Amino acid sequence: MINQNWVFGYGAGLDFSGTTPGVTSGFGMRTKEGCASISDVNGNLLFYTDGSEIWDATHVSRINGLDGNNSSTQSAIIIPNRSNINEYFIFTADGSSGNNKHITGIRVDITNWSYTNFVIDSNLETNFSPTEKITAVADCDCDSFWVITVVQRSLSNGTAQGSGTIRIFKVNDSGLTHINDYDLSVDVADIGYLKVSPNGKKIAFANWQLSKVLTFDFDNCTGIVDTSTLQTINAPDKLPLSLTNSDENLNHRKRKYFT
Repeated sequence: MINQNWVFGYGAGLDFSGTTPGVTSGFGMRTKEGCASISDVNGNLLFYTDGSEIWDATHVSRINGLDGNNSSTQSAIIIPNRSNINEYFIFTADGSSGNNKHITGIRVDITNWSYTNFVIDSNLETNFSPTEKITAVADCDCDSFWVITVVQRSLSNGTAQGSGTIRIFKVNDSGLTHINDYDLSVDVADIGYLKVSPNGKKIAFANWQLSKVLTFDFDNCTGIVDTSTLQTINAPDKLPLSLTNSDENLNHRKRKYFT
């Protein structure tokens, strides 16, 4: 039931409690792209976010200044704390749409909206550039989660070279732990969704600028990505390259093909 209410776009939403989705509205969020929302076990909306700000179920802004960006493909992911029903982990990614910040996160208590920041090893950012991809999936024992993102290798001058790396974290009530990096040996675009299959056995992400979808085997018991299982799926081409790469055109193309 935690996915019963979807909140997205310019104050729009869907309620999946009935046999067909019901339209909901009046939400405080105004997002071009990235968003996340979560409900309790009874299907009651708890809060929603664009990666920069958090609104409660009454549409009151509770927390702002997070490091996501509402023009990031995946600006935020919300994860429940299995050991405390009032606590949630929120991880954000702004990638190329924002200040090019790497994955950041908070642990929030929704009884009083207090929160603490996760301390993520700054050495993980050295020689890497973040993308707009972030997702999570429960591990096989169902008491912790894998947080997954994709980063790019950078040149010595700090610019992204393009070669992609899947980065795996584990989060539970004791905190966040970096598990491993998996070099993909293929160029990766900033833009495009990253997802894990419902059974936790496959990772897939859209490699937008190259019009590809990449898939890999994933072990949700160990957090291991088997890069030897790479499969590449050709996707429909994006809009003609004759369009300029202005922010407005870029956002239009992203909305057209990924929303």
